[in-house]
Amino acid sequence: DRNYGVNIVIQKVREESRAEYKQRMAKLREELACLPDDELREKIREVILGDNPYREKQLEALDLLAQGYNTLAIFGTGRGKSAVFQATGAFKALRHRELTVILYPLRALVNDQFENMSTRLERLGLRVYKGNGSISALERAMLFEALENEDIDILLTTPEFVFHHLKKLQRLAKKIGFLVVDESHHIGMSSHAHRPIYKQLGELARSLGNPTVLAVTATAGDRVADEIIDTLKIEKIVIDSHVRTNLQLVDKRDWPDKNGYLKQVVSTGAKTIVYVNSRLQTVELGAMLREAAPHMADRIIFYHAGLSSQHRNIIEQMFRNGDVTTVISTSAFGEGIDIPDVKHIVVFHLNFNFTEFNQQCGRCGRDGETAQIHLVCGRRDAAINQFILESSAPDRETLAKLYAVLKELSKESNPVTSSNDEIAKILRAAGVRYARPHLVSAGLGILEELELIQRESMGRERQIFLLPVPGGKVDLENSLRYLEGLEEQRAFKEFQDYFFRATAEELLSLINRPIYPQKYLAASAGKVSSPSADKL
Repeated sequence: DRNYGVNIVIQKVREESRAEYKQRMAKLREELACLPDDELREKIREVILGDNPYREKQLEALDLLAQGYNTLAIFGTGRGKSAVFQATGAFKALRHRELTVILYPLRALVNDQFENMSTRLERLGLRVYKGNGSISALERAMLFEALENEDIDILLTTPEFVFHHLKKLQRLAKKIGFLVVDESHHIGMSSHAHRPIYKQLGELARSLGNPTVLAVTATAGDRVADEIIDTLKIEKIVIDSHVRTNLQLVDKRDWPDKNGYLKQVVSTGAKTIVYVNSRLQTVELGAMLREAAPHMADRIIFYHAGLSSQHRNIIEQMFRNGDVTTVISTSAFGEGIDIPDVKHIVVFHLNFNFTEFNQQCGRCGRDGETAQIHLVCGRRDAAINQFILESSAPDRETLAKLYAVLKELSKESNPVTSSNDEIAKILRAAGVRYARPHLVSAGLGILEELELIQRESMGRERQIFLLPVPGGKVDLENSLRYLEGLEEQRAFKEFQDYFFRATAEELLSLINRPIYPQKYLAASAGKVSSPSADKL
């Protein structure tokens, strides 16, 4: 009559254990660490760029960083700024056993960059982790364990995550050798009202032991560049002023027959990437195109982060070789995938921010030949994006209603055992029109960070315990998830407003040319005229 419980152990057959994997990676790192500097750098280049050499400005930036200079690199979209910090971070990990911290402005960018960067750098035995408010409890536990044991080489994260967990990183201050601030123009855009955390990045660098700093961006005029230089104590600047004149923008915003237009582009047989906002859409559009062009069915494929790394690598190689000519993908087909002869980029759904837009569009025509960017997204997509963002970061009113629902449910069952779907139905009845299980999950995560609830799993059953409410007003800014979600919504509004207002020429200029301070161009890679430049 008593239930003593059952432990069920599930093991993968013919798969190496976690311990065996860690041992294999450690052996690979040791072997690479024994190589002379030149051979090690060449091995790193091969892993990151394949057969492609570094460009002149990439080499300049790499050399300055190797000398320990805090550097600002202003590179246009598609000019290889990520290769610079990946190569530097890999060398520091393998040669000096130093940790690299890469800061991205949005958690969505962290997630996108992590997928491909971790897969690629795994070939060097490197241990890459991500940290933001969207990671699961298991991922967070694994990250903190890696930090505690110093079993980490590269961390992709947001400024908010770092400041929330600063003490954990400060314990590794002697190990942190490289700090990267991607999209560093946010330093010049921040203010007391908007993302003031970016003004604190100089202080953050000092608190982490003053590692070598690399700030990268494609957008830094005179004032913004000066702000970056002053905040991060920049000593050298590298400007790649190259303008990609081979790109053409085909403006079909709000096009009524998106599928019909897409069929026309794909039918050319040229290499094409179609970007959509959901995994389901990659499959559905792929099926539609295969049915519309049966003679090309075996050359059309879908791609998203839910596929295994092995599957993704196979797709990338087939696309590179020309065995596949059309890839329908989420933003996952992005970072580190440098295929030069892509002729068409189709932006099928509206992007979430400027960075995503620039990165996706910038992946075509890298061989210098004429290539086209087709904008078929429209205002209908904006409503879908807003729904996705609000589901990831419920506002104060929705959170209050969710908490009220939990309190009411706790009167019937304490702890609360209702599923996210059941809670979502109650919220919809209470007036939260777009309440769905994903919104409930995000809301529960925020309430848990605010220490208003605690979740525990009992087998398949999830229990929610309501905790005593702390005295005073609950400050939503104590929730990392909430802060990161607000920033994603702000970034989308800014991008959306500009995207539908801008001319086709203005949108193309975002992609094909960098914005840089003219006063520093002649002295690019030379001494910076700033109090921060104290090494020369």
